[in-house]
Formats: sequence, structure tokens, C-alpha cells
Amino acid sequence: MFPSQSYDGLIAGAAVTVIITLCALACLVLPRLVCYWTRRPARGKRYAAMQAAGWTLLLLAFFVQFVALGFGFFGFWTLAGAGLIAAMLVEQQRRGQREMLLRTIATAIQRRLPLAPALEMFGREAVGWTGGAGVSLAESLEQGIPLDLALEQAGDPLGDTAGVLVRMGREVDDLNGALQTIAKIEQNNNPLWKAFVARCFYLTVVVMVMVFIVTCAMIWIVPSFEKIFRDFKIDLPILTRVVITVASLFIDYGFLLAPLLLIIPALPFLGLYAAWRFVGHSRADLSRTGRLGMPLHRACVLEALALAADNGRPLEPATALLAAIYPRRLVRQRLAHAHFLMVQGTNWLDALHTAAILRADDVGALRAAQQQGNLGWAMRELAAAARRRTLQWAQTAGQIVFPLVLVGLGLTIGVIVIALFIPLISLINSIA
Repeated sequence: MFPSQSYDGLIAGAAVTVIITLCALACLVLPRLVCYWTRRPARGKRYAAMQAAGWTLLLLAFFVQFVALGFGFFGFWTLAGAGLIAAMLVEQQRRGQREMLLRTIATAIQRRLPLAPALEMFGREAVGWTGGAGVSLAESLEQGIPLDLALEQAGDPLGDTAGVLVRMGREVDDLNGALQTIAKIEQNNNPLWKAFVARCFYLTVVVMVMVFIVTCAMIWIVPSFEKIFRDFKIDLPILTRVVITVASLFIDYGFLLAPLLLIIPALPFLGLYAAWRFVGHSRADLSRTGRLGMPLHRACVLEALALAADNGRPLEPATALLAAIYPRRLVRQRLAHAHFLMVQGTNWLDALHTAAILRADDVGALRAAQQQGNLGWAMRELAAAARRRTLQWAQTAGQIVFPLVLVGLGLTIGVIVIALFIPLISLINSIA
């Protein structure tokens, strides 16, 4: 039985949940407040350890709520919904601040203004992690550190893609062009990003509501009907007996499903992280999933090579630079292989195609563009098309997966309703 079916279990579950949640919030919020007050970027081993401890305690609080059920059951869905809304608001705020930081850097470079004072002023005006990153960038630039290395030391506040493009822009003496490319990427990705996150958020909320309905039916509605049918000694059909048996097993052993049910409210956060990877705002080197995100890596490589092509620089040294600085190990290995082939005398297009960086269609389009003298433009167009295809593929996958989940939950609710309605008709006829 769930402990919360007794009053003592309800009180104990509520008390333990509140204490653990407060400790989790302290671990998550206090380091951020310290970083905000000291105007330092939120990074380092201690900060990472505190964040890991906070999220672990928060998951533990969710698990305790499942075990306690009662208040914990409703509290779980309440906290999950609040977490979704908080994630959406925080990400919107961070995206806005990131765009402001990008505009500050681009404006200062375009107008040939001192970059360090502009970033320091931005850091004092902005709030949270982005403001601390602005101050850290200003301090690094005052020490003579190049912009790309300063961005890396500040935790890549503009994302991996920006770091690669800024480094390439510095090498080819075209930082302004690199920043314009980054701004265009942000501008093109924003509509798709918002549509992806909104769809993920909406569908996940619907799934959570349907799971909530099924859980309530299994815990309270089915046992109540079972008691009524037993008191009137009604011969139950097979479907009703199966539903009652499943409900009994759910009540007795349902707490074992708590880790599985935690996946449901985690879906939006997984969607947000996937979107972060799509637009290049995640630093995690998940090499096992690198092949799935290869179109986005291809887009970043093409945009970086376009900077070199626009400034009349040879593509062989640019490929070698990308092989050394690219943040994903799988892509670094492929770029290194392509550079080796170029050194051996292979044409750069054939080398990138052999190393599985470019597709056959891309090679044909770029070869024609090179002959026409608009290679940089063609590279950027192919990169934008790759990003659009990847985000649209993610949206399509969500449109396929979520309806299947909704249909499964809808069928479950329908079976429960039918199983309870059939003997209810017999009960009404016997009373009449």
C-alpha cells in the first residue's frame, strides 16, 4: 500500500518533501546569487558540485512524493508544472541576454570602439550568469587575451558555434563578418526554436494531465467501484476483473514506477536540451550522439569555411584550424582526416566528402558555386538549409511520437471507462 493512504503517511511525506525541496533550492539558488553579487561567471568545480547536489535532492523530493502519494502525488505534478514554466521563463531571459551580449560585441567591433569597457558596462547592467560572463570577458580582454579564448574562459556565453566562428574570424581578420554570421544564425533559428519548444511544452503538459487522470482512476475510482460491485454481489465481466486486478497491483506496487514516471515531466527539459544542442548552446561532448547531429556540425563547418573563402584565404589551413578547435570529437576526427587528404593532394571538396563532412549534393552545389565565384554565399545557404532540415526533422519526430503516446493513454482511459460502465448497467437494472 502507498504510505500516504494514512494520515501519518501524508504528513510525513509532506514534511520530508518540503525539507528536501528547500535544501535543493538552496543548493541551486545560493551559488547563482553569489555569482550575481560578485559579478563572476557561474562556473567552477564547486559551482558544478552544488548544482549537481541541488538537482539530485530535487529528484529525491519527487521520489519521496511518489512514495508518500497523497499530498505528494498532487505536489509532484504541481512542482513539475512549476518547473516547466520556470524553465521556459529562464531560457527566454537567457536568450534575450545572449542576444544583447552578441549585439554589444558586434557594435563595438563594427564601430571600432574599445571592447573591454563596453563588455564591462554590459556586465554591470545585465543580471545573472550572462552579466558575470560579460565582466569576465572584459577582464580577459584587458589582460590581452583574444576574444575567442576569452569567450571560452567565460563559459562560451554565445555557444559553441559562436566560439568556432569567432576563432575563424580572428584568423582571417574578419571578426565583424563572424559576428554577423552568428547574429544571422540566431535570427533564423529563433522562429523554429520557439515553435519547437512551444510544441514540446504543450504536448508534454497534455501527456502529464492524461497520466494524472489514469493514475487517479487506478488509485481511487476503480477501488471505489470494486467495493460497490462487491457489496451488491454483481458478476463482473472479464474486462472489469482485469482492470480491478491491474488497479490493485498499481496501488500495492505503483511506487516502483516512480522513476519511470519521472521521465514524463522531464520530457520538456530533454526537449530544451535537444534544442540547445540544435542551436549550438551546449558544451557537452556527447560523441555517441554526434552522428545524429551531423547536419548541424556540417552547417557550422560550412559557415566557418565561408569566412575563409570570403576573405580569399586557402581552405586547407582553415580545415586544419577547425580540426584543432572544433568542440565535438567526432567532427574533429573527420576534419583531421579531410585535412590529411588535402595534404596528400586531394581536392578540398572531395576530401571533405570522403571524410563524411559534406554530402554528394553539397559537393556538386559547391563545385558549381566555386566556378561562378560565389563560394562563400553557397556555403552559408547550404548551412542554413541544414539547420532548417534538422529542426524540422525534430518537429516531425515529435509530431509522430507524442500522438502515439496520447493514443495509448486515451485507449487506457477508454478501457477503464468501459470496464466500469458495463457492470454499472447491470447494477442499475438490478436496482430497478
